[in-house]
Amino acid sequence: DLTNTIGSFQTNSNAITIEITKDNKIILAQSGEESSSNIDSEEVFKLKRDPLLTVLPSDGDYGDDLDTQAISTFGAPNQWMDDGVLKTQNFNALRENRDLNEVDGIALSHIEAFDGLKDSESILYVAPNNSLWIADDNAHSVYEMDLTTKEVKAIYTRDMLEELSGICRDENGEEIEDCDGLDDLESVVYDDVNDILYIFVGSTSSIPAIFKLTRESIDGTFVLDDEDENTIDFRILDSEYQAAQYIDGEMIVSIDYDLYSYDFETDTHSSTLFTATGDEGNVYGMAYDEGGNAWMVTSKNYLIKIDWATKVRLASYKIADDDSILTYNGVYDTRGLEIIDDKLYILEGMNSSGTDDVAVAPYGSALKNSVHIYDIPSDNL
Repeated sequence: DLTNTIGSFQTNSNAITIEITKDNKIILAQSGEESSSNIDSEEVFKLKRDPLLTVLPSDGDYGDDLDTQAISTFGAPNQWMDDGVLKTQNFNALRENRDLNEVDGIALSHIEAFDGLKDSESILYVAPNNSLWIADDNAHSVYEMDLTTKEVKAIYTRDMLEELSGICRDENGEEIEDCDGLDDLESVVYDDVNDILYIFVGSTSSIPAIFKLTRESIDGTFVLDDEDENTIDFRILDSEYQAAQYIDGEMIVSIDYDLYSYDFETDTHSSTLFTATGDEGNVYGMAYDEGGNAWMVTSKNYLIKIDWATKVRLASYKIADDDSILTYNGVYDTRGLEIIDDKLYILEGMNSSGTDDVAVAPYGSALKNSVHIYDIPSDNL
C-alpha cells in the first residue's frame, strides 16, 4: 500500500470508473474519454512499488499486484509499506539513462480550471505578469495562468479568433458550411520589447493563422482587437508555424525541421537559420537563455541546445523514445519548452489516445499535460 493515499476507485464489470481527489480537488477525473481501447488494459496507472520499463500498458502484469508499475512523476520516487517496513521505489530504473535532474513539476490536472485540457501543445512565460501561457489544440483554447498561485487569469478560444477574423462567414455574414475554421491552436509567443502577444493556429483540420494581441498597460489584459483600423490584428499563413520564440528582438519560428525569423507586419520570413536532423524530428518548442543559447524540443523527443550567434549545436539529449513507452527523463512526448529562473520547463504532450507501443494516459491523470521542471544541464558536446 502506498504511504500517501490520495483516493480510491471502483470497478464495474469490464469498464473501470476512476476518480481520485485530494483536498477536494479532482486529480484523476472519470477515465475513458477519447480512449482507444478498454480502460482496464490501457489507461489505469498504479503508483506502486518498483517499476519495470519493459512492461507495456497492455501487458497483464502492468500495474497489477505483482508490483510492476511504471509511472512516477516530478523526480520523486514512490514509497510504500510492506509488512510494516517502509520501502522506496527504485527510481533509477524508471529514469533509465537519465541526463537531466528533475526538481519539480506542475500537474495541470490538479487545477480545477484546467478540467477541459485535452492535448496541450506549448507553454510560454510572460515575466512581467508572472504568467504561464498554455495552448491546447484539442480544447481549442489558450490559457493564461499565474505561475505562483495557479489561478487561471484568462482564456482565449477558437470562437473568439473566428469571430474576430470572420474566417467562417461569407461576405453577407452568413456561416460557411464545412469551414475548417481555427481549431488547431498551437503556440504562443511574446514580444517583450513591444509588449505584444501572438497566438499561432496550425493546419490540422484548420486554417493556419497568426493573431496579434495588445493591451493598454503592462498590468492589463491582452485583447484580440485593438480597434485601430490602421493596424493588422491577424494574418492567414501559407503554412503552420509549430513553435515560436523571440530572440534578440526577432520572432523565430519553426516550420518542420527548420527555423526562420518572421516579420508579422510584412508577413515575410528569412532564409533558413537552423535545421534539426531527420533523427531529431520537427521542432515543437523553443526557449532562449541568458547565455545566448537557444533550446528546442522535437517531435522525436530530443532536447537540443545551440549557440544562437553561431548556430553551432552544443548538446543533444534523448528525452524519450518516439516509438515506444520508454522515457529516459520523465517526459514521454516533448511539446512546449520554456526557461524560468534558470530551470527548464518541458510540457508533457502524452494524451489518452495511443497504441500498445505508445505511452497513453487517462484523461485527467497527473501525467497528462503536466509540466516537468529540470535543472538546466551545463554539459556540452
